[in-house]
Amino acid sequence: MKTKPFFFAVLSVFLIGCSQPVGTSLLTSGSQVLPTDNSGGTTTEGQLDIQADNTTLALSIDHSDQIEITGSCKDLNRRNNRILVEVFAGEDETQDPYISNAVSNRCLDTSASTQKSGLELSHNTLNPYSLVIQTGGAYSFSSIAGTGTPPYTYSVIADTDTTGTSLINASTGAFIAGPTPGSVVVRSTDSSVPPQFSDSYVTVVPSLATPIATNNTRNCFTVTKGIGITEDAGLPVERSFPQCHNGRFGFSVKLGRILVNPTAGLPNQKYTVRFKLRTLDGILADTGWSRLVVDRGLTVPSIDSITSDNPNFACTVKMSPTRFNPNVLYTLNRSFTDSIGTTANTNLFSNRSTTVTTIGDSVYEWRDDNSLATHNPSVVAGLIAGVRYTYTLSATDNNFYYAPANRPTVTSNTAACELPQPSITSAATPTTTPATPGPAVGTCYLTMIDRFNPGFSTGTVVTQWGYSTSAGWTGVAGNGTAFVDGTAFCGGITPQGCNLTNLTPGVTYYIATREVGYGQVGKWSNIVSCRPPAAQ
Repeated sequence: MKTKPFFFAVLSVFLIGCSQPVGTSLLTSGSQVLPTDNSGGTTTEGQLDIQADNTTLALSIDHSDQIEITGSCKDLNRRNNRILVEVFAGEDETQDPYISNAVSNRCLDTSASTQKSGLELSHNTLNPYSLVIQTGGAYSFSSIAGTGTPPYTYSVIADTDTTGTSLINASTGAFIAGPTPGSVVVRSTDSSVPPQFSDSYVTVVPSLATPIATNNTRNCFTVTKGIGITEDAGLPVERSFPQCHNGRFGFSVKLGRILVNPTAGLPNQKYTVRFKLRTLDGILADTGWSRLVVDRGLTVPSIDSITSDNPNFACTVKMSPTRFNPNVLYTLNRSFTDSIGTTANTNLFSNRSTTVTTIGDSVYEWRDDNSLATHNPSVVAGLIAGVRYTYTLSATDNNFYYAPANRPTVTSNTAACELPQPSITSAATPTTTPATPGPAVGTCYLTMIDRFNPGFSTGTVVTQWGYSTSAGWTGVAGNGTAFVDGTAFCGGITPQGCNLTNLTPGVTYYIATREVGYGQVGKWSNIVSCRPPAAQ
């Protein structure tokens, strides 16, 4: 019987700590103010402590907008504890945080910090965030009231349905899935200037009685490990607090766009997450703030290999973009410097999503083969033999709005491909000479290796023949022109040969050929010699 008052006293202290809302009410229980320990968490039992497992983390924007933070803690057996968390878009903690679990689990629209993160409540938000629906099924998308500026326009921006026929009404958001399984991205664009957009990710399956929709709650904070406290559950100001449990804790926070440094050339800014442990077992005690920074960025794509297919006049580029975010868009660039020093760049595709997986015509594999119309969209500049082409793949974040000059972009390694310049297999003079001067006088017959640039068929690419009375005039690299005495185009004969006429009989000529087209000039071939006969 003597122990009951002690038991009820301990129980009442525990209930006082756990039952009160967050904020100033943490300090009160009815009319009684809880005593506060101002010593930074040092108590008569020792030192409270909380630390993250890592002080710096990296999160690629093309994988997720959520990051989990775990760590160790010492609660000195004070089970009535909670962890307070604040997140800043940047490393300036004098501005208001855009996440504070003492206020709400949702992103807070309270300061420039929120605007920087791109997660402000005014941002256009589309529901549902994700949808699973059967082929031919119908669903109605809508933008959340109070987010963005109406009216909204709805569109399908990516569709790997094999027929590409998923449809949406641009003004109402009424959606009908295509007839075959696949993945679709639906976008809502508002009327603000510049426009804000929000995407929903749709999976089309063969059969599903009722669509499965996951709504966008704009939740920015979640307890992920151990146990936690939830207060005001179901109300707009719902709050969650991780607890130190068996020496560990864990929570997840939502990050927004990449914090591009406003000063060009400087590294991107980092998100700051700070947290502290608070105990309420009869006395309110806080640790100091512990911190970590998160470097938000794009994963650099890579070009894994380039294979030249000489007989079919093609270069196949195999690439590794990241696959999990269709709003990271990719551009494949091809540049060259030809044999006469002309330099140019061509985007073979621009702003292409990973949802397109066509072999030879996607961000995973591109076949650069001069069959220009086979690509979508069509390529306008083809390949020339003897020109070295350099390829790079760039990734651009299109998940959030950025000022045009600040849109984050990263570029892959460079890789090169060069189809070998033409090769002359033989040179011959006439076997008989007319009694009177005729076409065979002063003529050399040239034959090339049997290779065919598809550009010959349209006349876009021609063969050019050069000749000189000086050996070695093409140079070791095939770029030389210093000793050229003349050139001739012989595409009207065949791309595989030429009758080079009007040469001086009895003089030895050194002859080479090259391809010209698409505003490019290839390297000279090997040199062959020919001595045209004089008339008899």
